[in-house]
Amino acid sequence: IIGNKTFKHCSSLETITLPPTLSSIGEWAFAFCRKLQINLPDELERIKMGAFMMCESLIKIVLPTSLHNIEDVCFADCINLVDVDFHDDIESIGREAFACCSSLKQVDLPLNLTYIGGGAFMQTALSSLAIPEKVKKIDDCAFAFCPMLEMIVLPHDIEGDTESILYESNKVEYFKRHK
Repeated sequence: IIGNKTFKHCSSLETITLPPTLSSIGEWAFAFCRKLQINLPDELERIKMGAFMMCESLIKIVLPTSLHNIEDVCFADCINLVDVDFHDDIESIGREAFACCSSLKQVDLPLNLTYIGGGAFMQTALSSLAIPEKVKKIDDCAFAFCPMLEMIVLPHDIEGDTESILYESNKVEYFKRHK
């Protein structure tokens, strides 16, 4: 286990080798480590709130198959993040998990995803998106302030107000799948 705030604000930390048996990364553990590049171990089960917030050098994240939930603000403000490799067993993406990842242009959301938190992808560069059919709830502003977002396909029985999900993403056209 890496404890809460263990490496927070370590501005010179560029790389770290995590043990393959690491199971949990604590809240804000690597937050504000602006130069950090990291590979997550295969057995990692939990990344707590804000763990990688403002890690501006992160370009790609491969989420281990043992991880099933992405907690709130986990990767927020990772401004150079362009690639997130989700596996299909991710079930939830927390509030503002990828907010302000302004280089994030495309994601393939996991097939077993059921919940997307408020602001999860707000202020990203996403241009189009297909929400998996198992998603039942998307909180307000999940895709707000996404100026490049032009098209989103939503499940037919989605909970939540479509206008508030897409707040101020003015170019977007949305479509709901038919049953």
